[in-house]
Amino acid sequence: MRGVLMNCDEAREVLEEYRRGELAPDAGLAVEAHLAACGACRSLREAHDALAGLVRGLPRTPAPPSLRRRILEGTGEQRRRFAWLRRPWVAAALAAAAVALILAPWLQFGSDVPGDPFERLLQAGVAEHTRILLQLQGLATEVSDPASAFERVRSLTDVEIPRVFAGDEDLTLMSARPTMIASRKAAAVVLRDRAWFITTYFA
Repeated sequence: MRGVLMNCDEAREVLEEYRRGELAPDAGLAVEAHLAACGACRSLREAHDALAGLVRGLPRTPAPPSLRRRILEGTGEQRRRFAWLRRPWVAAALAAAAVALILAPWLQFGSDVPGDPFERLLQAGVAEHTRILLQLQGLATEVSDPASAFERVRSLTDVEIPRVFAGDEDLTLMSARPTMIASRKAAAVVLRDRAWFITTYFA
């Protein structure tokens, strides 16, 4: 364990990994020591725990058939590469995003930032999806080189977008971009189907 306590920036950078038990023992002890001394970071951890509990309780929403088919067709290395899609928290997060996007036309948000961490995440996702729709309005854009677009997003966010989101005969990749969701770096992937129903996936 380090001789000097972590500062808030260092602790917050690894707080999610700490919550999931993914840190090395010495790093975990350093985070615990910081949390014991810092009420603000302790409150942030409690908010993360509350958000994780809410996400775990969300119903699962099935992926589009063509996306499911492409994922299931993968074998060997491809299956390992896409294993993250089978994690319960990913399915729950996708379900939350889908619910947010479906309900977006009926939701009216005030100017005040809500205290509920799930509500903040929901608002951030809906706001970003709305921004993307406004930017794409009237444009028939299509990503011609998904691999380059995904690599650019990865270089800016450290989020690797699986190739399954590159599109196929049923889904067209319209955009892949870096974004911020609830003050965290994220990736936004925009797909449209043949009926021009547009869906944004966040990772």
